[in-house]
Amino acid sequence: MKKLFPLALLLICLIHAQAQEFNFKMYIEDAAGNTDSIELGYDPNASNGIDSIFGEKDIKDIPFSLPLDVRLCNPFYVGHSFTGWIEDDPSNFQTKRQILPIEDCSSLIAQQTIVMRTENWPIKIKWPKALFDDNCRSKSLINHLNFSFWFDLGTEYSNGIPAFESNIFLAEQDSILIDQIPYYDQYIDKPTDYYFDENLNDIRVLYFSFYSEESVGINAKNPGIKKEIAIYPNPCSNNICIDISGTHTSAITNCHIYNNAGQLLLVKNNINNHSIMDISGLSNGLYLIRVFNNNTVYEEKILIQN
Repeated sequence: MKKLFPLALLLICLIHAQAQEFNFKMYIEDAAGNTDSIELGYDPNASNGIDSIFGEKDIKDIPFSLPLDVRLCNPFYVGHSFTGWIEDDPSNFQTKRQILPIEDCSSLIAQQTIVMRTENWPIKIKWPKALFDDNCRSKSLINHLNFSFWFDLGTEYSNGIPAFESNIFLAEQDSILIDQIPYYDQYIDKPTDYYFDENLNDIRVLYFSFYSEESVGINAKNPGIKKEIAIYPNPCSNNICIDISGTHTSAITNCHIYNNAGQLLLVKNNINNHSIMDISGLSNGLYLIRVFNNNTVYEEKILIQN
């Protein structure tokens, strides 16, 4: 019996060897009082797919059930119609638990799609607000608009109102009430996205992302560099200028531009002290520009308006 105890302890340690760096639960309740939950988190050893070592299981082959069924799936950036209809099911997998890959808190961007079926609207989604009082995830948010629209200044779909004004930051409130049509928001009165699964069930869609304080705002990891790097004009259209002065002029400087989903779109390496970067291939919207100079990184949001 005594020999079995160390073996059991070893097995417990192995089972928990892949405990995630951070995780939390979202609790969902419909108008009839039915409840469900999903679990999200991040860890440097995770992937964007299904990781059995983190207890994730693909349940896409199991039909959505009533009265309430809420799941997580891969992020998708499909075209948006005026009615919010998505033509085909864009999910590659569906799960109740998803741990996302994060290596560096300072550039935390990890997105996930929430899909649900219910007949009892509205539904209320709750989360532990206190867990997001941390710079690593303080700008994490949920929105009924697709990721592609989060930083738009205003579209037909949003009645000309900036879409980012419908961002719900998890650090600022602990719940949100949403309906099928309309969305419970003072700015947006259009429906949530939806698609029909293979069983012709009406599946509603919300979008979530972990964001750190640094990944969504203007910042410099070395505050002093802001005085020596200038990025202009802002807003911009076809080109953007990057001026470098002071002690940073002799360093090798590279410049990267990312979209709001964190995808690297443009790279310009070994730029000089006054460089012009061609951005004519980018569409209107908000982007993140990163200037790498020596051991410092300067970040700034730029707005493209053609």
